[in-house]
Order: sequence, then C-alpha cells, then structure tokens
Amino acid sequence: RYAAFRQRYGPERYWWLSFFQVFLLQGGLAFVISAPLQLSASAPATDVMTPVDWIGLALFVVGFAFEAIGDAPLLAFQRNPAMRGRVLDTGLWRYTRHPNYFGECVLGWGLWICALDQPLGWATVFAPLLMTFLLLKVSGVAMLDAHLSSSKPGYRDYIR
Repeated sequence: RYAAFRQRYGPERYWWLSFFQVFLLQGGLAFVISAPLQLSASAPATDVMTPVDWIGLALFVVGFAFEAIGDAPLLAFQRNPAMRGRVLDTGLWRYTRHPNYFGECVLGWGLWICALDQPLGWATVFAPLLMTFLLLKVSGVAMLDAHLSSSKPGYRDYIR
C-alpha cells in the first residue's frame, strides 16, 4: 500500500504527503485511541485492582490471545502453495473472519474498562468506539473483505 502511495505521488510530493497522511495521521490516531491506557497509567501507585479492572484485564487477555494465536495458522496457510486461492476457515477463522481485528477491538474495550475507575474514565469511551469503527468500516475489515472477495472465489460464501 505504501509503495503504491509512493509511486502515485512521486518522489517530490511523497515526503510531504506521507508525513501528513501516514505519520501524523497514524500518530494522532494512536494518541487518541490510547487515551484509556494513558489514563490508567497515570493512576496513583496505590491504585488497587477492582473487580472492574479484572474484567478489563480478562478482555484484554482474550483480545491479545486472538491476535497472537491467529498469526501462526495464517502464516502457515499463506506459505502452503496448496492453499493458494482458498479461504482459511479453521481454527480462530472458524469463529471470526478476522481474528486480529476482533482481538484488537476486544483488547481496546478491555483497556477502556480498566480506565473506568479513574476520574472521567468513562469519557475515554471515544477511543474503543473510534478503533472499532475504523477497523470495521474504514481500514480493516471493509478493505480486506473487498480485496479477498475479488481475489478468492469462496470468500463471499465464507462471509455468509
């Protein structure tokens, strides 16, 4: 994607456009989306784990597990020439088309729940909402589903 971006805008404009559209945009989004984590990290050292924190931690672990566990079978699937053009629908892919995106969303909601016991922690709800929206409708699932639907014959059936 970034190579195409570089080719489309040429060497003269690529530097400025990539600085603003790639680095500043992603840096700004990372800052906004990490608001619950920033708030939780600023808690006093005497802050104790509450039942709500344990629920948030459990969600974080589930999300992290989906991301970590989902990578190995995907890599093996992609490296297997016999699977070219086929759809990965085993393991975590049996339950979700995109374990990494699902895991990232669950992880983000877990971090938000951990921030709830901080002053104004509830107000950081914009972070997991934004991340979920971006992953589902903008840069994650929507883009990948469109690409895979056009390149893998059985993918539309898999979506259904």
